[in-house]
Amino acid sequence: MLLESEDIRNLEEMINTAEEIKTLPKSSLEDQVKVVDNREIFEGYWQDGLQSGKGRLLKANGDIFDGEWSYGNLMEGNHYWV
Repeated sequence: MLLESEDIRNLEEMINTAEEIKTLPKSSLEDQVKVVDNREIFEGYWQDGLQSGKGRLLKANGDIFDGEWSYGNLMEGNHYWV
């Protein structure tokens, strides 16, 4: 699936501002945006420091992994290439 130019601009803006995103305090299960592995951004739910539940990983190269996560692994979802 190809992304629209507006989606690509939004992604580029998120990646460019990744350094400004602050990690929020951990709790049992929480909805957060965190920078992981340098310039990769994960938007979604975390449990015990790992991606769990619905979320989206925005990679530095522009790829997006969107779906259900468990213990830090994408279990079911989509991969979009830019």
